Amino acid sequence: MNLLQTLRQHGQSVWLDGLERNLILTGQLQRLIENGLRGVISNFTILEQAIRERSYDRDFRGIERQSNINAQSIYEYLTVQDMQLTADLMKVVHNRTYAGDGFVNLDLPPHVALDLQKQCFKKYRLVKVWQ
Repeated sequence: MNLLQTLRQHGQSVWLDGLERNLILTGQLQRLIENGLRGVISNFTILEQAIRERSYDRDFRGIERQSNINAQSIYEYLTVQDMQLTADLMKVVHNRTYAGDGFVNLDLPPHVALDLQKQCFKKYRLVKVWQ
Protein backbone atom coordinates (compact mmCIF):
# COMPACT_ATOMS: atom_id res chain seq x y z
CA MET A 1 0.00 0.00 0.00
CA ASN A 2 1.36 3.45 -0.92
CA LEU A 3 1.11 6.73 0.98
CA LEU A 4 -1.84 8.03 -1.08
CA GLN A 5 -3.81 4.86 -0.37
CA THR A 6 -2.92 4.98 3.32
CA LEU A 7 -4.10 8.59 3.56
CA ARG A 8 -7.32 7.62 1.77
CA GLN A 9 -7.97 4.91 4.37
CA HIS A 10 -7.79 7.68 6.98
CA GLY A 11 -10.40 9.74 5.15
CA GLN A 12 -8.05 12.09 3.27
CA SER A 13 -8.39 13.01 -0.40
CA VAL A 14 -5.01 14.06 -1.73
CA TRP A 15 -4.96 16.60 -4.55
CA LEU A 16 -2.01 17.58 -6.69
CA ASP A 17 -1.25 21.30 -6.56
CA GLY A 18 0.93 21.92 -9.55
CA LEU A 19 -0.38 20.54 -12.82
CA GLU A 20 1.70 21.09 -15.91
CA ARG A 21 1.75 19.54 -19.34
CA ASN A 22 4.74 17.23 -18.86
CA LEU A 23 2.92 15.39 -16.06
CA ILE A 24 0.21 14.52 -18.55
CA LEU A 25 2.44 13.70 -21.52
CA THR A 26 4.87 11.49 -19.59
CA GLY A 27 2.10 9.44 -17.98
CA GLN A 28 3.14 10.57 -14.50
CA LEU A 29 -0.30 12.02 -13.78
CA GLN A 30 -1.95 8.76 -14.83
CA ARG A 31 0.35 6.83 -12.46
CA LEU A 32 -0.50 9.21 -9.61
CA ILE A 33 -4.20 8.67 -10.26
CA GLU A 34 -3.72 4.90 -10.28
CA ASN A 35 -1.89 5.21 -6.95
CA GLY A 36 -4.71 7.17 -5.31
CA LEU A 37 -4.59 10.83 -6.38
CA ARG A 38 -8.10 12.28 -5.96
CA GLY A 39 -7.98 15.73 -7.59
CA VAL A 40 -5.84 18.36 -9.30
CA ILE A 41 -5.35 22.10 -8.80
CA SER A 42 -3.58 24.45 -11.19
CA ASN A 43 -2.98 28.18 -11.43
CA PHE A 44 -1.31 30.84 -13.53
CA THR A 45 1.97 30.70 -11.56
CA ILE A 46 2.42 27.02 -12.33
CA LEU A 47 1.75 27.66 -16.01
CA GLU A 48 4.28 30.50 -16.03
CA GLN A 49 6.92 28.25 -14.48
CA ALA A 50 6.23 25.50 -17.03
CA ILE A 51 6.55 28.02 -19.87
CA ARG A 52 9.94 29.10 -18.52
CA GLU A 53 11.00 25.45 -18.46
CA ARG A 54 10.01 25.21 -22.15
CA SER A 55 7.25 22.63 -21.59
CA TYR A 56 4.99 24.44 -24.04
CA ASP A 57 7.44 25.17 -26.86
CA ARG A 58 5.55 22.98 -29.35
CA ASP A 59 2.31 24.85 -28.55
CA PHE A 60 4.03 28.19 -29.06
CA ARG A 61 5.38 27.15 -32.46
CA GLY A 62 1.80 26.45 -33.54
CA ILE A 63 0.42 29.62 -31.98
CA GLU A 64 3.03 31.94 -33.49
CA ARG A 65 1.63 31.26 -36.96
CA GLN A 66 -1.68 32.82 -35.97
CA SER A 67 -2.33 36.51 -36.20
CA ASN A 68 -4.31 38.62 -33.73
CA ILE A 69 -3.38 36.51 -30.73
CA ASN A 70 -2.58 38.08 -27.38
CA ALA A 71 -1.20 36.87 -24.06
CA GLN A 72 -4.66 36.32 -22.56
CA SER A 73 -5.74 34.16 -25.50
CA ILE A 74 -2.57 32.09 -25.21
CA TYR A 75 -3.15 31.62 -21.47
CA GLU A 76 -6.73 30.53 -22.07
CA TYR A 77 -5.76 28.13 -24.84
CA LEU A 78 -3.00 26.44 -22.82
CA THR A 79 -4.93 26.17 -19.57
CA VAL A 80 -8.16 24.94 -21.12
CA GLN A 81 -6.24 22.31 -23.08
CA ASP A 82 -4.43 21.10 -19.93
CA MET A 83 -7.60 21.09 -17.85
CA GLN A 84 -9.52 19.09 -20.45
CA LEU A 85 -6.76 16.49 -20.71
CA THR A 86 -6.62 16.25 -16.93
CA ALA A 87 -10.41 16.01 -16.58
CA ASP A 88 -10.37 13.10 -19.01
CA LEU A 89 -7.82 11.31 -16.82
CA MET A 90 -9.68 12.13 -13.58
CA LYS A 91 -12.99 10.82 -14.94
CA VAL A 92 -12.33 7.37 -13.51
CA VAL A 93 -11.92 8.83 -9.99
CA HIS A 94 -15.04 10.95 -10.42
CA ASN A 95 -17.06 7.89 -11.45
CA ARG A 96 -15.59 5.58 -8.81
CA THR A 97 -16.33 8.06 -5.99
CA TYR A 98 -19.83 8.92 -7.24
CA ALA A 99 -18.72 12.54 -7.80
CA GLY A 100 -17.13 12.78 -4.35
CA ASP A 101 -13.68 13.32 -5.88
CA GLY A 102 -12.06 13.45 -9.29
CA PHE A 103 -12.24 17.20 -9.81
CA VAL A 104 -9.86 19.55 -11.59
CA ASN A 105 -9.61 23.09 -10.25
CA LEU A 106 -8.18 26.07 -12.09
CA ASP A 107 -7.59 29.24 -10.10
CA LEU A 108 -8.77 32.45 -11.67
CA PRO A 109 -6.16 34.52 -13.50
CA PRO A 110 -5.12 37.68 -11.64
CA HIS A 111 -6.91 40.14 -13.93
CA VAL A 112 -10.20 38.41 -13.16
CA ALA A 113 -9.61 37.63 -9.50
CA LEU A 114 -8.78 41.24 -8.72
CA ASP A 115 -11.86 42.67 -10.41
CA LEU A 116 -14.78 41.07 -8.60
CA GLN A 117 -17.20 43.57 -10.11
CA LYS A 118 -16.81 41.93 -13.49
CA GLN A 119 -18.78 38.79 -13.93
CA CYS A 120 -16.30 37.53 -16.50
CA PHE A 121 -15.14 34.80 -14.12
CA LYS A 122 -17.97 32.76 -15.60
CA LYS A 123 -15.94 32.61 -18.79
CA TYR A 124 -13.26 30.64 -16.97
CA ARG A 125 -15.52 28.10 -15.33
CA LEU A 126 -14.45 24.80 -16.81
CA VAL A 127 -17.00 22.13 -16.26
CA LYS A 128 -16.72 18.83 -18.02
CA VAL A 129 -19.77 16.65 -17.78
CA TRP A 130 -19.37 12.99 -18.53
CA GLN A 131 -22.13 10.88 -19.97
